[in-house]
Amino acid sequence: MESRGGHEETRFRKTVEKRILTEPDGTMLISGKQRLLIAAALLAAFLLCAAFLAHTMVKTERLGVTSGDEYQLVGLSGFHLLFHGNVWGTPIFHWADSGNDDYFKMGKLTADEKSYAVLVFGTGIKIFDGGMEVTEYKIDGSTAPISSFVTDYDGDGNDDVFLLLKKRGAVYGDRLMILNFNGVKTEKTYDASFQKLNPWKVQVCDVDGDGKNEVSLGVYTVAKYHPVYAKRPFLYYFHNNKLYPKWLGSRLSRPFDDYVFCDLDGDGLDELISVESTRDGKKELNAYKWTGFGFESIGVSDAFDQMTALKSDGKAVSAVCGNRNTGTPAAFRYSMGKIETEG
Repeated sequence: MESRGGHEETRFRKTVEKRILTEPDGTMLISGKQRLLIAAALLAAFLLCAAFLAHTMVKTERLGVTSGDEYQLVGLSGFHLLFHGNVWGTPIFHWADSGNDDYFKMGKLTADEKSYAVLVFGTGIKIFDGGMEVTEYKIDGSTAPISSFVTDYDGDGNDDVFLLLKKRGAVYGDRLMILNFNGVKTEKTYDASFQKLNPWKVQVCDVDGDGKNEVSLGVYTVAKYHPVYAKRPFLYYFHNNKLYPKWLGSRLSRPFDDYVFCDLDGDGLDELISVESTRDGKKELNAYKWTGFGFESIGVSDAFDQMTALKSDGKAVSAVCGNRNTGTPAAFRYSMGKIETEG
């Protein structure tokens, strides 16, 4: 039941609205049809602004799945948009999420001999075909991705999505989940806890060339022969759908910020490429080859004041390098025992 005060408040609000929306003689300034037109105009203005920001904002990511099937991920203040096609024409766009989660990644996925776009974000993954959403897999709302990797690790012809998950608000991860998409639906095929290791990165590689993939977890923990907390690249192998340690090395040659795997020298084996700190505070790339019992350095790059955004496509490595104030993207290649910048 509405109180007397509430009734008066409602009457006052209606009186104000009438004064705003009507002429002194009582005729309406804005009709219902005009309201719809205004709403449509505001929506059109929003789309134009989003299209403009897609080309002007720095926080963008592009992905080409096939010719004509291209996507652009735009990070705006408070939310993300995923565009398909030309944003200056008539793009298909999706409201991806609220933008509150830091981790957001777009990649290419193959299933049943067909290519798709996969989007990993705060609440799980979405898979798109030709700009249209095919399927979505939602994770537990109390967790969020911190790292991901897409590959066909089991050789069944369908790519799998590796998700390293953390509790919301936490710094490090605690669970590794694997999702498989068969072209129709997405299913969880693996879910295990690695909480004690403080994992922060997941990758899949083949360091010995036997055709069986290993899983690498970047962890922040102690080691038997180095009992202090530090970043370490642990290596595991699958057997009967369980992960077993292959190499839980104490550390690399020097403290490192990040690492990837890449067949940098073209011999069919994945090398471990890390961004390491020199004694004078600069950054270098260091390439390591698997020896059967551990990793051995085979070459380093020149030193830079800064080196960030390390990436690998499996055959090449890139990073943003430069001085203290500016950085530019650079591609690297391996030649004669040294990692050199291309061009």
